[in-house]
Amino acid sequence: SQKLAYVLSGGDLSQPTAVSEDYLLGLEREAFVALCTERKTLERIQSILTGGKILRN
Repeated sequence: SQKLAYVLSGGDLSQPTAVSEDYLLGLEREAFVALCTERKTLERIQSILTGGKILRN
């Protein structure tokens, strides 16, 4: 949830600033890649791919 809040708030911006869609997509990509290194995320992905069910760990 912290990574989602980081993306939605525009990252490390210190003051309100208009940002492009590409900027937000970059933040989203960074957050996704970071989450993919966590054990729980990998377990959730594996559960969906092997059983088609969402693992809530």
